[in-house]
Amino acid sequence: MKRTKRIFAVLMAVMLASVMMLTGCGEDDDDGGSRKKKPTEPPTGSGTLKQGKKLTEALGIGSEQPTTVTLTEKNSDGGTNLYTTKDSAHIRNFTEALSEVTVGEYLGTTKEKQFSSLKLQWDDGTSVELLYSGERFIYKTDEGKEEYKLTGKTLTDAADALKADADGGGLKNVTCTELGFRTKMAEDADSIYKEGDGLYIGVGPGTPNKIPYVLIYRYRNSKFSAGEYFEKSGIPFYKETYGDDLISYSDVEELDAELADGTKRAFYGCTFTYNANGNRLCAYRLVGMFGKDLVYFTAKYADGDEDMMEKAMEALEIAAIYFSDTEGSVVSNPDPTGTPKPDPTGKPNPGGDFTVVASPASQIKYERYDNGLFSAEIPKGWVVETHDLSDYIHYTFQIYDPKNPNLRILYNMQTSDYWATKADYDFYHNLYPTSILCNNPWLEEKSTMGILPAFFKTVIDGNYFKFRRLSGFEKIESLGRDPFGGEIIHATALDPQGQKVEGVFGCSFQILNLYYVNFANVYGMVMLTAPEGELSNWIEVLEHVYGSVEYSQFYQNELNKQLIASGQATMEIARICSQTTDIVISGWESRQAAYDRISQKQSDATLGYERVYDTEKDTIYRAPLDFLDSYSGNRYKAVTDDQYLLPIDGYIQWK
Repeated sequence: MKRTKRIFAVLMAVMLASVMMLTGCGEDDDDGGSRKKKPTEPPTGSGTLKQGKKLTEALGIGSEQPTTVTLTEKNSDGGTNLYTTKDSAHIRNFTEALSEVTVGEYLGTTKEKQFSSLKLQWDDGTSVELLYSGERFIYKTDEGKEEYKLTGKTLTDAADALKADADGGGLKNVTCTELGFRTKMAEDADSIYKEGDGLYIGVGPGTPNKIPYVLIYRYRNSKFSAGEYFEKSGIPFYKETYGDDLISYSDVEELDAELADGTKRAFYGCTFTYNANGNRLCAYRLVGMFGKDLVYFTAKYADGDEDMMEKAMEALEIAAIYFSDTEGSVVSNPDPTGTPKPDPTGKPNPGGDFTVVASPASQIKYERYDNGLFSAEIPKGWVVETHDLSDYIHYTFQIYDPKNPNLRILYNMQTSDYWATKADYDFYHNLYPTSILCNNPWLEEKSTMGILPAFFKTVIDGNYFKFRRLSGFEKIESLGRDPFGGEIIHATALDPQGQKVEGVFGCSFQILNLYYVNFANVYGMVMLTAPEGELSNWIEVLEHVYGSVEYSQFYQNELNKQLIASGQATMEIARICSQTTDIVISGWESRQAAYDRISQKQSDATLGYERVYDTEKDTIYRAPLDFLDSYSGNRYKAVTDDQYLLPIDGYIQWK
């Protein structure tokens, strides 16, 4: 069911080619559109329409309700609002008001061109256009435009009935705290925030990031304006990202729009058409400035699917019209640790008055996630994503905190077609240099440490799933063997922004001999990560989530069917996650203490903190530097080296 709403006139022209031009309601503006309004000419004759008749009867509008009604409304300040609806209930309210409009006194003809318009359309292609201004109705004939007064209800009343539905037309609020804005979406729509992408708004329940959808992103303090965006960023981005898969892009159009709060704003729009995994998709990107920030709205839909395009564009228009900043919102890049900042003066409160704030990890509340294939207990507010291109054998999911994306669990059941060694790759490459297999990476060494870099070269993103690609791996220690016999390691790496992360990584592999070369399959790739220096604080949460994963019997049955069909041995996976967790826990408890002590101390020193032990509660807190120099009691003491291996329970802050 479509909803009536205020929308951008130029965008609606893309969807409804039959909508009239806004500057003249379908007629050429032969006087340039810049002259002052001409007075109505004195009445001559009695006009075409009979006074006292219902307008619908006079115009031959039958009892059959139109399927689409479009309102083009001219404002007193010269602006234009556009509404359209296919909602039968909304149209019924409109036609009831229209049926009470009666033709009144004939006022003569006019050369005035700027009127509001109501256009009624039926499924058989017929349409009727009603021009009006206040209580006047303008009837177009071959000789000119005749003006009539209206009695009873007016066309303004009928338009108001249409707008009343538009203003309360089943919209609901949606707030994106991560990027600091709010807007509206259809009552039956869903939304989801994805770090690095923005806020997805779907056009129906349960599919916020599957086409058709709208994606919104806000750039703080943009270095260029909306008018410069496509030339300096938008078009180069699509060219670089899609390469030969970019089929075409349109000219950039400038749009003037009035938002829901009455403010007027210039927007710029461009349509990109490209191939994605064999599908032709379109992305209409609309860009505008909100203060110093650049905001883009992207409507994604299948090329050639008009119904999908219309739904996506409708959702885009709603989102743009109702867009506004939120007060006290979180900035685009929140503090990755959630740790309170030191006193800006660098000096503790001389009065020694302080409070203790619980750590985010200690405040985690869990909720059950279940998609029918696997279930898990995840922290409230975290996101679960499953790879939309993977089958049962290659099933992949990730669970992460959208406000702190390096707090993440990634699991991949299997990836294939690695070259076992550089020598295998070279041998094959010399024989078949143009083969697609020459794009596959080789294993630097047959271990988890050697597989990790190759893994991120092998895997591909889905339409709705993006790997957070890590690089620069440095092994700290081995934590044991996973259920498949592979090594679980404690290591650091760099995230896509160059920030260091710390994690537990594990996988297994199998070497496959194919005549004269060797390939490798990788199984059970698992990654539990956190910002460097924070892993010890979050490892219990990550272990709990990963250990709670349970695969449904349906998934296990389907996996085994695929394994048999592909000639692979079946495997029992119901307890793999919990078994790996047990190994991680025991390995973590016996890890190298020296590294953790050094990294924790370095992290504290860099951020300006020290750690203290609460002797009454048996807890560890991170406190402002020199806290103990200012504190005069006996309750809080400096931590020992062994206590540096324990997670912190909270933070001490000066009041």
